[in-house]
Amino acid sequence: MSRDHYQEITDRIVAALEGGDVAPWQRPWKASSLGGVPRNAATGRPYRGINVWLTLMTQWERGYDHPLWLSFKQANEFAGRAMRRAGRKVEQNKRGRWVFADGEDKGKTCGGIRAGQNKDNGCGGTDVIFWKPMKGREAQDDGTHREFSWLLMRSYNVFNIAQCDQHVVDFVCGEVAPEDAFQPLAAAERICEGYEIQTVHGGDRAFYRPATDTIHLPRREAFHSPEHYYTTRFHEMGHSTGAASRLSRDGIAKFDYQGSHQYAEEELVAEFTACFLAGEAGIVRTVEGNAAGYLRHWAAKLREDPKIVVLAAQRAQKAADLILGRSAHKAESEAA
Repeated sequence: MSRDHYQEITDRIVAALEGGDVAPWQRPWKASSLGGVPRNAATGRPYRGINVWLTLMTQWERGYDHPLWLSFKQANEFAGRAMRRAGRKVEQNKRGRWVFADGEDKGKTCGGIRAGQNKDNGCGGTDVIFWKPMKGREAQDDGTHREFSWLLMRSYNVFNIAQCDQHVVDFVCGEVAPEDAFQPLAAAERICEGYEIQTVHGGDRAFYRPATDTIHLPRREAFHSPEHYYTTRFHEMGHSTGAASRLSRDGIAKFDYQGSHQYAEEELVAEFTACFLAGEAGIVRTVEGNAAGYLRHWAAKLREDPKIVVLAAQRAQKAADLILGRSAHKAESEAA
């Protein structure tokens, strides 16, 4: 694709922005069927306060698809229930764990947390914190008693449902309808493979993490179409070109905070980059509408300044060229 084609795509999107009839942006992947709020799978109660972030950060970092969590004991309890449903005889041993009561595996645990889910291999449980109200009574010098109360902090180790044995997952989540196999698009796949950066699949978010220089995406099968998958991946690849070791854009290399003018401009650059790469892969016409909706949101953050939109498109040209191997791999911070 030549620079003229970049301009053609830019002109079409700017025209859509100015037309005023752009549909709202829609997330191009399906959310978890089990909801998005982290909660305990045994009690059904959602986590609150700091525990929301403790579990979400682990879910995002490791790419877990579902926001369900269990303690070791709860996972073993579900394992026992799953085995009973399957017709096996089980019982609790002296340690309170559910084990098989007959057969060749008599005395062996029914399972719960999969083997290898420990901190030595980068997994392990996640600590959540609870405050238990406590009351006390203290004798006074005059013979009376003073009552007082305090909060006792306790932490518990919980595991995501993805860390459990499959029979526990099936018991808790039920049977999930099979998904259609992902159909790669050859041209788009070549673009992705030609750009050296680690991409992690799983979870319910799409983002670029500068600290580890990694791209994180939901599973390919979760996207509404291959076109939506690749344009989302192209968007995050666009963000990654802003790293200090590449084009060193302030929106990435000197990130300030979400919602800022700088952040909004970086989003424009990334989305234009996605459109240019989609054009290179021959899928631009199928995603332009959603891209325009996304850009309209961020253009509004920039007070619909057409100059900023055009400048973002120019910076995106550099980003797309870098990804496609058309420019030297060097850091440069000046605007296009």
